[in-house]
Amino acid sequence: MAEHMGWWTRRLVGATLIMNVADATATVLLLHHKLIIEANPILHWAYVQGGAVGLVMMKAILVAGGSLILWTAKERPLALAGGYVCFVTYWSLLLWFWINLTRQW
Repeated sequence: MAEHMGWWTRRLVGATLIMNVADATATVLLLHHKLIIEANPILHWAYVQGGAVGLVMMKAILVAGGSLILWTAKERPLALAGGYVCFVTYWSLLLWFWINLTRQW
């Protein structure tokens, strides 16, 4: 059972990291073209202070930190649940973002 949970947690963390790269790329491009503003106050601060590099670094630190926590506890049921919550939340936010962005165009 624990091995199965580790397998799923690994996939969920990996998918979350891939979605983070897609999100960071889209965010930087859209911010650069002034099509959006960054609503997350931490990421907004990072963008104002460090530009695209600051934003990407801050996103990477935040997501990597959460992923590391999930990964180190991958054999625990709570980590698997956390992986699901992160994956579903990230996927839902990206979907909501793209749906609303396409409505504006």
